[in-house]
Amino acid sequence: SDSAGSLRDYVRMLGLPIFWGAFEDLEHSLRTGQSAFAKRHAGGVFAYLAGHPEDSRIFDAAMTSKSHRDIAAILPAYDFSQFGTIADIAGGRGHLLRAILKQSPQTQGILFDQPHVVAEVKPANDEKLTVVGGNFFADSMPKADAYLLMNIIHDWADEESIKILSGIRKHMPGNAKVLIIETVVPTTPGPHLSKE
Repeated sequence: SDSAGSLRDYVRMLGLPIFWGAFEDLEHSLRTGQSAFAKRHAGGVFAYLAGHPEDSRIFDAAMTSKSHRDIAAILPAYDFSQFGTIADIAGGRGHLLRAILKQSPQTQGILFDQPHVVAEVKPANDEKLTVVGGNFFADSMPKADAYLLMNIIHDWADEESIKILSGIRKHMPGNAKVLIIETVVPTTPGPHLSKE
């Protein structure tokens, strides 16, 4: 856990009984195209996590540790300082947004995620960060110049992905940008994190 780039928390998440149960129902997914997780938990993974704080804590830590590798590649690849306000949609504990704000000190940040996820996020005194709890399927999105979605869309089927993006479009200013950061699925066969 004390090693830079450690994926200890990610491995702990994969070892949770709730995720192993989904692997046991893999045949259901292959035969029906439906979620193995939803077979046991109709509300899906995020509804389950909202009701199970310890598993949610492990999940959040896993997403944070996994994202640190991505952040190191994202920051030099794009000029975020061009935006006055950036909203990180479903940004977890704000690890990406906070890294951007450190690099772009004139930029304001809005972290938008489920209330139980952002409840523990406390902006530092000098941090230009606003925390907003909400549901991207039901609640209004904050107004911003740019909207970040890192590793979000791949979690949802087309119908839900369209709802998420439509919700942003409905509330965003006309000149705002939507920045989607996802892992590209390689065209070659073989194991890859994007194929899990």
